[in-house]
Amino acid sequence: VEDRIAGLTAGGDDYVTKPFSIEEVVLRLRALLRRTGVSTEGGGAKIVVGDLVLDEDSHEVTRAGELITLTATEFELLRFMMRN
Repeated sequence: VEDRIAGLTAGGDDYVTKPFSIEEVVLRLRALLRRTGVSTEGGGAKIVVGDLVLDEDSHEVTRAGELITLTATEFELLRFMMRN
């Protein structure tokens, strides 16, 4: 119990103890991706933060349904910030 408390206090938001089930870890990761707005349905990933949507396959960004034109560098920087 002390290890779990220390891990969560240090900034972790989940804790898996040994021995663990790979299936459980995969399900926990999927739940985390759902909470952070990353969608992998349809083969491509979309990152959603509020009304901002970044489509990693088409390299398109929309906000409130309006297309935003970005350079490749701007797109990569936005993707980094939305993931983190």
